Amino acid sequence: MIAVEPVLSRGGEAMGLNYIAMDVSEQVDKREKLARLREQMAVQKAMETELHKTIHITGRHQSTFTRVLQDVPDIIDLECCH
Repeated sequence: MIAVEPVLSRGGEAMGLNYIAMDVSEQVDKREKLARLREQMAVQKAMETELHKTIHITGRHQSTFTRVLQDVPDIIDLECCH
């Protein structure tokens, strides 16, 4: 970062320049790294959300499948009797 401003006399005439330079590379690197980490966390959270949805759906289907299996003996008995 560089800041430059004129140095003026009491009469308002330009006498020179005043400048300040500061190396902000480390701050920029940290800001970029933080942005990457936030993006990675957002992706991770989205993946976990999708995984939980999949587990929920699979669990729901699993319980339906379990109920169907529990009803199989009744269905077999009905078929045998007719």
